[in-house]
Amino acid sequence: MAQNNNKVDFHRLGSELWDIANIFRDDTLKTTEYLEEFSYFLFLKLFDEREKQREELARLDGTKFVPDLPNHLRFSTWAEKILASDGKTVKTDDGEFTIVDYVRNIFSELAEVKDHDGRDLSLFRRLFKNHIWRIRYSPTIKELIKRLKDLELEQNFDVMGRAYEFVVQKLGEQKQYGQYFTPRHIIHFMVELADPEIGEKIYDPAAGTGGFILRAFEVVKSKIDNLVKAGMRVNESTAAYNGVQFDEAEMLYRKLKEESLYAVEKAPDVYKLALMNMILHNDGKSNLFEADSLDNRAQLEHKEKYDVVLTNPPYGPLAQSRVGTFEFHAKRYEALFIQHIMAALRPSEPGKKRSRAVVIILDKILFDNSSVFKNIRMKLLREFDLKAVFSMPAGIFQPYSGVKTSVLYFEKPTKEEWNETKKQNAYTTKQVLFVDVKDDGFTLTTQRRPINGAFQGDDPNIYEPPCGNLPKAVEVFRKWIDWINNPTKELPDFIDNDFCWTATIEEIKAKDYNLNPGLYKNLICQSRKHNIVRLGEIIEQITDRNVLSEELPVYSVSKEFGIIPAENYFKENVYGNNEEVYAKNLNSYKIIYKDYFVYNPYRINIGSIGFADNVVKGLVSPAYVVFKVKDSKTTDSRFLYYLLKTDWMMNKINEAVSGSIRDTLKFDDLANIQIPLPPLPVQQELVARLDKQQAIIEQCNAMEKAILEAGIDDSIFEGDWEWVELESLCNDILSGGTPSTKVEAYWKGSIPWITSADIQGIYEINVRKFITEEAVENSTTKIIPANNIIVATRVGLGKLCLNKFDVCISQDCQGLIINENVMPEYMLFALYNRVQSFKQESQGSTVQGVTKDHLKAIKIPLPPIEKQQEIVDFLNVQFETLTNIRRLKENAKQTIKMILDREVFGE
Repeated sequence: MAQNNNKVDFHRLGSELWDIANIFRDDTLKTTEYLEEFSYFLFLKLFDEREKQREELARLDGTKFVPDLPNHLRFSTWAEKILASDGKTVKTDDGEFTIVDYVRNIFSELAEVKDHDGRDLSLFRRLFKNHIWRIRYSPTIKELIKRLKDLELEQNFDVMGRAYEFVVQKLGEQKQYGQYFTPRHIIHFMVELADPEIGEKIYDPAAGTGGFILRAFEVVKSKIDNLVKAGMRVNESTAAYNGVQFDEAEMLYRKLKEESLYAVEKAPDVYKLALMNMILHNDGKSNLFEADSLDNRAQLEHKEKYDVVLTNPPYGPLAQSRVGTFEFHAKRYEALFIQHIMAALRPSEPGKKRSRAVVIILDKILFDNSSVFKNIRMKLLREFDLKAVFSMPAGIFQPYSGVKTSVLYFEKPTKEEWNETKKQNAYTTKQVLFVDVKDDGFTLTTQRRPINGAFQGDDPNIYEPPCGNLPKAVEVFRKWIDWINNPTKELPDFIDNDFCWTATIEEIKAKDYNLNPGLYKNLICQSRKHNIVRLGEIIEQITDRNVLSEELPVYSVSKEFGIIPAENYFKENVYGNNEEVYAKNLNSYKIIYKDYFVYNPYRINIGSIGFADNVVKGLVSPAYVVFKVKDSKTTDSRFLYYLLKTDWMMNKINEAVSGSIRDTLKFDDLANIQIPLPPLPVQQELVARLDKQQAIIEQCNAMEKAILEAGIDDSIFEGDWEWVELESLCNDILSGGTPSTKVEAYWKGSIPWITSADIQGIYEINVRKFITEEAVENSTTKIIPANNIIVATRVGLGKLCLNKFDVCISQDCQGLIINENVMPEYMLFALYNRVQSFKQESQGSTVQGVTKDHLKAIKIPLPPIEKQQEIVDFLNVQFETLTNIRRLKENAKQTIKMILDREVFGE
């Protein structure tokens, strides 16, 4: 690292660049707009830094340097003019222009820049063509240029492309363009499976920001680099390419850039992000196109063209009404994209590496019984060689989606092999490897956090992230391929365990072409280590009702806290008297005792299961399922509870649920699940260890509750300061709304939309849904610009937060648009207790929420800005402690998981 404190490498660019990007907020741009504008300026800055590197190398080599861009269009040139200006206008040979007009003219010239000296600048033309200029204020540009100009970058590695890739990742973390961003460690895993070779054509039909293509580019480039190191002829004209003499290495590099990488992205703003990304990775002439992979033209243009397909296509109902013609038509993205991918693979050539696809798919494709999905699976198995299915943990795409996905690896046979298969009316696929990737290195909560602390702090590493079971999955896959190429009579010893197992095509046909991995899992959880039992052998259902009308406490089941009093469960969701949260006639309610298990059959698939360890006798809803351990001499109830809460068990439950309208788990289906059961002494020893971690979790819950209930002592705000009404500190107070749920297209956008349930803390929002601009225009929801305050005024009364990105709100919330007289963080803290008081006043009454007039009338003290900052710094300590408590709780949960994985599941 250089000694200059202003100099940063790409590890630290996240916080540096987001601070700079926030300058655009003063220009009243939406988040998606200012992030796009910022990308253009950052791209030009980074591109110019790369040019400076080339210039320095030419100087050292004593060769002539010819820049790609004309001098007056280089960032360093026009940035100096802006910095030397008065902040309003710039003088040029053509006259005097406002800074806004001056930069807008530069962008217009870049859209028309000409090729020169053998340099192809078509990507610049494509990038700046049709750029929508949105910046209105000259001071915004000058401040932006100053901050970017002061940003110095290390020159000893490929910082340009990686720095920009970091920005693209930050876009994903900020929940912008989320549906187009695949976590980079997942991309690395999939590209490692595909292992692209020099000279192969590589394609992504749903490119997003270009992650797959860029990683493939890096992998192939490294293979060329290795050839050079091994002695390939360089600096000697030994090969011709497009009529020009090159050395062998240069020819391969050029072919990689110009003939190997193909990608399509439909969304214009995301397409431009990918384009910038490619330019900064030295990919000067990539075949990246803004187009629709699902129209008829694409089906012809990409047919049987590629050696490798790598992609994470969208899923869900089609947002568009017209698409191309497909063999099996369904109005779902996953059904059409998988067919497009299969059609895009070229037949393999004898003696060469097989044409192959590695693709993320929605699990629905694996087992949906509709004729369309079944026909797609039959085609895949018959015409392609499905080598492996990697079952990924549910939640790898949080916070955008919690869906369960898998990664497919399949190859296309040679024409001769396919002709022979057709003659025999057989299937190309002979045997499929199933791999259960339980852990990708991150927590599977809505706020995904790396388990070992990478991606955090001052030195996050986005290119060697924690990968959980992913390296092991690659290792097993490679062994599997080696065994297929040189098979023996018996399966290899690394197969047929809880991590990986196989199924033959005959077994798959017998299961009606269902590719659900669980159907073919013969042995589970290292059966050699512990006995495998059906749950039905050790548990029994309890259906006792409260026929005597006893007055007993009523309980509900919470995912986070297990069995809790019903009034506690409902208090965040129901106003009025607490006794109204359940029926007045409790005769039909089920009776529970200590050590009984309870679950909601309609919510168990999200982990909603409770253990009555602190209940003497009570009641639960008649809709709940109640059961207990049959024999305490063979099974420890508490051990069973820990086992039932594991991710492994949740996957089993998700496989067992049924129902046409909503997923339901009947007791009989639960009883059919097989589990590992260690001897009772082992169970008891494990429970002792697990209880220690559970105690940490409970203590953290207690501390978290104490901090939140204590709130902020009013003495902190005492002083000789004026108390002013909230109305005078807000430019506006905006109410929210909900777009029509009947219009599916409204819910396929990129604008975050939240309810009070998504407010997880004063600085934390968990976005679960995204809407379109059309949805905003046709509903009462409002966009709350970043760095304002959102208050829950109906359901979830008492919650509030500072939104760090633009977000739309539901009718449960109000958005406080703060003026310049108060710091947003100060107002957040000053309001904290006052908003909580509304919640207390509403309990046990008929108050239905807080109105806009209530908010306007709230008074808070208004000290000078310096004192506001002092108070904010003081109180942030309290809430940073809360964050650390939550991290400690997460660590304890992970320790429980590790103990069970190692001691029970044999991992």
